Amino acid sequence: MLNTGRDLERWRDYHDLSQLSAAKVLGITIGLYYRFERGVDPIPEWLTDRADRYVEGVGLV
Repeated sequence: MLNTGRDLERWRDYHDLSQLSAAKVLGITIGLYYRFERGVDPIPEWLTDRADRYVEGVGLV
């Protein structure tokens, strides 16, 4: 399970975030939210860009 920014950095080099299930996206989002809120990791720009495209593609906005 991906739960850290470092895991996502490694994972994104090989996969497209749109291939993740909604449950994994939610789990990753919740895990990263708490890390970012606590100041552990900065939010990577590539993640926000891809997340915006994913949400638009799924029709959640």
